Amino acid sequence: MFRKKAHCLARVIVSCALVNVAVIIIFYMWVLASQHPTLQQRDHHVIHHHAPNLGEQRNGSPNKSSPEVPKKPPGTFNASLVVKPQIINDQQPVLPPVPAFSKDDFVPPLNDAILKEYQKYSPREARETIVILTPIHNVAGTLQSTYLHLLQSINYPHRLISVAFGEDGSSDHTLPVAEEVAEELRKSFSSVDVFHFNLTGQIEGSWSVIHERENQYKRRQHLAQSRNLLLKAGLKNQDWVLWIDADVTYFPPDVIQQLLSAQKDVVTPACLFEDSGAKNLKRVYDKNTWRETSFSLDHLKRLSPQDLVLEGYADTQRLWLTDLRAEGKIVPIDGVGGCMLLVKGDCHRQGLIFPETVFQHHIETEGLAKLAKSMGYGVFGMPFVEVLH
Repeated sequence: MFRKKAHCLARVIVSCALVNVAVIIIFYMWVLASQHPTLQQRDHHVIHHHAPNLGEQRNGSPNKSSPEVPKKPPGTFNASLVVKPQIINDQQPVLPPVPAFSKDDFVPPLNDAILKEYQKYSPREARETIVILTPIHNVAGTLQSTYLHLLQSINYPHRLISVAFGEDGSSDHTLPVAEEVAEELRKSFSSVDVFHFNLTGQIEGSWSVIHERENQYKRRQHLAQSRNLLLKAGLKNQDWVLWIDADVTYFPPDVIQQLLSAQKDVVTPACLFEDSGAKNLKRVYDKNTWRETSFSLDHLKRLSPQDLVLEGYADTQRLWLTDLRAEGKIVPIDGVGGCMLLVKGDCHRQGLIFPETVFQHHIETEGLAKLAKSMGYGVFGMPFVEVLH
C-alpha cells in the first residue's frame, strides 16, 4: 500500500513539474513574439482601405510619414522605441546588404568615398529641355526664402529649363509670392508660369489633421487632380518633366544631371529628412518610394480590387529605396513619391498621369508608378542621390 501511494505521489510531482516547464516555455515564447513580430503579424499592419464604387466620396490613407512631429515627421517608427543602427566612426565603411523588407526608416551614413563613387556620372553635353512642375499650396513662407534659392542653385543650363507653378486654393499669400518668385526666375530661366487652379475639397488644418489616416484618400485624390491640371497646363514640347515639391529644403545643384544620367522613363532620388535627435543621422521621409517583395505581393493577392494600400503608418513588407543601395546606383522600384520625380515628357504625353482613383490598389504618385509599369515604362530609383525634406 505504501509503495502504491509513493508511486502515485511521484507521478503527481512529475506531472506538476512538466506543467511548470510548459508554462515557462509558453511564457518565454510569448515574450519573444512580442519583441520580434513575425511576418504574419507584419502582414496585419499593412494599412489598406476599401473604397466604394467610383464617383462616391471615399476616404483612405497613404502618408509620407507618421503624424507625431508636425514639421519633421519621424516616420513609421517612434524614435524612442527603435534601436538605432550601430555606426562606427560616424560612417559605415561598407554597404549594408538588402534586407527581406525594410525594418526601420533610419539611413546609416556611408563612407564619403562610397557616396562619391556612386554619385559619379559621365559628362554629357546639355541639350535636353526640362520643365520643372511644382504644385504649391500655403507655402508662402518657404517659397521665397528657400525654394527660390534652390532653383537658382541648379547648375544645369537655365536656358534649357522652364518652370511652372500650380497654385491650388491657398489661404495665405502663396499666389502673389509665387508671382514675385516667377519674376525673379525669369531673369535666367527659359520661361516661368504661375497657374491658379480653383479646386475645392482639399484637407485643411494642422499637419496632424491633414495626415490623419481617414483623410488620406480624399487628400491624395485632390493632390492627383492638382498635379494633372499642372501637367496639362505646364508641359509643352520639353523632353523631360521634373516634379519637385515646394517644401524640399535641399537638393544637389547637379541633381538634373544625376537623374538624367539614368536615362530611364521614370526615376526618383531618395527623399530623406535629418533626425533632429541624432547627429549625422537621416531617415526616410518619402515612404511612397518602394519596391514590392514576395510578402507584399502575396498580401496584394488577397485584397479586393478597390482596396487602397497605404504606406507610412505601420510596419511595411516592402523595401524603401535606401535599403536597395547594395544593388547599385540605379535600381528598379515599384512605387514613387512626389518629393522629386523625373519623367520623360513623351511618357506623360502618351497618357501617363496621376491616377485620381484607385489603380492597382494605389493612387496619385504610387498610382503613377503602377500605371507606368502597366504601360511598359521603366520605373527606377537612385538611392545615392539625396533630397532633403
